[in-house]
Amino acid sequence: MHSRLNEGRTRAAIERLLISRRNEFLKCRRRFDPGNAETLHEMRIALKKFRYAVEAAQPALGPASKRLEEMHAFQQLMGDTRDAEILQFKLEKWAGKRGKKMAIVPALEQLREKRELLMKRIIESSAAFEQTVPQPAIASIVEKTTVGSAAATTPFARDEHPGPRPEK
Repeated sequence: MHSRLNEGRTRAAIERLLISRRNEFLKCRRRFDPGNAETLHEMRIALKKFRYAVEAAQPALGPASKRLEEMHAFQQLMGDTRDAEILQFKLEKWAGKRGKKMAIVPALEQLREKRELLMKRIIESSAAFEQTVPQPAIASIVEKTTVGSAAATTPFARDEHPGPRPEK
């Protein structure tokens, strides 16, 4: 009984953490403004924290590798976009100090186009991604006990629901 209580408390704590991280990401996702680089950065950091929490919780959640791969890919897309923006800014600053801005106009234009393309991909995929973000679903342990001649499943039966849970 004691080990079940500790396991239950641990699972509840994990679920609270995952719900908190998921909500933080979704909040940043709603605030995301393609014209504001800071909102992209905030969304990426929130997703990173959520992904790390999901990875750490895998022993309690069970395998979530496909979702983790999707989370990582979306995080990478946001990182690539931010990198292009930072590179563009630093290159403009460097060229401005040296009087070489005209020489790098083609490179700046390529960076601008790449960032716009990446941002378009973020916008197109972020709404769909939000639907696939795993909701914390702590898998309980299946425990069967023999009562007389019939097997009974305890209230701790494992929930095998593979996808996101519906919002309540």
